[in-house]
Amino acid sequence: MDASMLHLICQIGSYWGCGLMIVMALFQAFRCRHLLNPCNVVNFDIVEDLTPTESESMFQKVVDGPKAEAAANMLFIMTLTCRLESACFVGMGLAAIGTLIIPVEERYPALLVFGLVGAVAMSVSLNHAGCLPCFGKNPFLTKAGKKESQKIVILWTLTHLGLWTGFIASLAARAEAKGEYMMM
Repeated sequence: MDASMLHLICQIGSYWGCGLMIVMALFQAFRCRHLLNPCNVVNFDIVEDLTPTESESMFQKVVDGPKAEAAANMLFIMTLTCRLESACFVGMGLAAIGTLIIPVEERYPALLVFGLVGAVAMSVSLNHAGCLPCFGKNPFLTKAGKKESQKIVILWTLTHLGLWTGFIASLAARAEAKGEYMMM
C-alpha cells in the first residue's frame, strides 16, 4: 500500500475515533457536568424527575443514618470516582484534539492509549449490557441502566473502529517512512 493511501486511512480512522472521543468529552463537560458536581449525574436521560439538589438530599439521608461516617466516606469515594471519570473523559477529549495535530506517522502511541483505555471502559459497559458477566457486577443495575449501557457499547464500538484503524495505519505509515517492511 502506498504512503498516500496509508495517510488517508490513518486520517479517516484518527478523525473518526478521536472525533468520537471529543464528542464524549463535550458530552461530559457540557451535558452531564458531573465533573463539577457529582449530583449533576441527574443530567443523564435515565435519571428523570430529579434535580441536583434533590439528589444531594437523597445522599444526605444515607449519611445521616446508621454508620453515618462510613456511609459518608463511601459516598465520597463514589462521587469522587464519578468526578474523576468525567475528568478523564474531558482530558482524553483534549488529548484527542492534540493527537489530530501531530503527523500521521507519530499518532500510533496516542491511538494505542485511547484504544486500550477505551477497551477497559467498554468492558464495563459490556458487563452492564449483559455481554461480559465475568467483568464484575453492579448491584444497582436497572433495566434502564442496561439499555443505556447497550447504547454506550455501540458508541464505543464505533469509536474503536476509528481508533484501531488509525493506529494500524499510523504504525504502517511510520514503518514505510522509515523504509521498514510491513505486510498490509
